[in-house]
Amino acid sequence: MITRPFEDIFTPSKKQLMEEESIPAFKIKKGGVLVLNRDDENVFSLTKEARGEVVTFGLDKLSDVSGGNILVSYRNGARGKRPIGITFRVDNNGSSVPVDLEGTLGIQNVYHVLSAFAVGIKEGINLVRLSESFKNYSSPPGRMKIIEGVFDTTIIDDTYNSSPVALEEALSTLKSIESKERKIAVLGDMLELGKFSESEHERIGRVVLGSAHILITVGARAKGIGKAALESGMDKSKIFEFGESKEAGKFIKGILEEGDFVLVKGSQGMRMERIVEEIILQPELKEKLLVRQEKEWQER
Repeated sequence: MITRPFEDIFTPSKKQLMEEESIPAFKIKKGGVLVLNRDDENVFSLTKEARGEVVTFGLDKLSDVSGGNILVSYRNGARGKRPIGITFRVDNNGSSVPVDLEGTLGIQNVYHVLSAFAVGIKEGINLVRLSESFKNYSSPPGRMKIIEGVFDTTIIDDTYNSSPVALEEALSTLKSIESKERKIAVLGDMLELGKFSESEHERIGRVVLGSAHILITVGARAKGIGKAALESGMDKSKIFEFGESKEAGKFIKGILEEGDFVLVKGSQGMRMERIVEEIILQPELKEKLLVRQEKEWQER
């Protein structure tokens, strides 16, 4: 007999997720190396049960490989500064090197680099060589990728997927951009949240107000973002709702103004890349720049 709510059965708790994701860590043999994010308490707690050597990374200065001085890089454009990437410092064992990542934004990308440094250092690669290896870095599609939009706009394409933590970070990045131009947040449903869906969408809505001038939601669940943003004081005339991505894309293209910044993010099933395709400056490059351009996706 099933006595729990149906959705609860298929929505794992944080503890269950940690237990599942940590299985590989417990399989490491003595003499192996486990690389952990020190900034995440749940991840760092695996240190207690690790059988191999533990190497940590993070913004915490106690990490074996730590990052700091994270800044957005800009170029001068016709309407002021335009972001081109991020720059930061990597520290290890008393030595430091700068790292520049072009074509992407967001602190999550700093963590990716720090974890790579941790692995590289254990393989005997020096910091300078590791730093230089990122000079030819090409940001992957749909992961806070900077793309030129029509009408001299800037798109922050984060359409690969979405979750509450990742979406909050994306909005924080949008907020941090130094500009007087309009900032538009285009946010689709966050799927597979189960019983937390309503509360998490509404929580994000309360964050939007300080991050964007205009909010556009896509999907039934994302209406909760708009509702909470309105209740938090966002002007009703600045909130727009759509049921699917293609419709939203056409609307957005019609309201864009020169210099706008547009963050686009949503779960995979919402196909938010279709919005980016509608407003991208060079649609002929979509197969290179956007996610889900394979034939099997295009036919869905």
